[in-house]
Amino acid sequence: MNTTLGSVVLRLRESQKLTRLDIEQATRGEIKQSWLAHFEKGMIKHPDRTKMEPLVAALGATMHAVYQESGFIEAESPATNPIERDLVDAFRALSPSDQRRAVRLLRALADDPALSAPDTKPSKRVPRKKKD
Repeated sequence: MNTTLGSVVLRLRESQKLTRLDIEQATRGEIKQSWLAHFEKGMIKHPDRTKMEPLVAALGATMHAVYQESGFIEAESPATNPIERDLVDAFRALSPSDQRRAVRLLRALADDPALSAPDTKPSKRVPRKKKD
């Protein structure tokens, strides 16, 4: 059986014993029960990001994890730098809103040498991704 985004969402929802109504309420009506049913059944293959973000947040997951499990993106190879591995693990454990805050904080550290530790040289500027 093919793993789709909808089947991953269905598995996550059922593993948490959540109903479609629970999701509709958790997303304050952004995700309707009928839309979710169509999505989980594979009738909607490529939902808009504006639908996926509140849905994934209501399930307590990350967009990356859902897309990775569905096969839309490949698993990343583990970082070879132990500090980078720790950072990635900590980042993945955050909620989506805290992940966004962490990115802003890291960019602020990279942009402002005064915020860097005194015993290190400032790092290269972190490139910002363009918003869709």
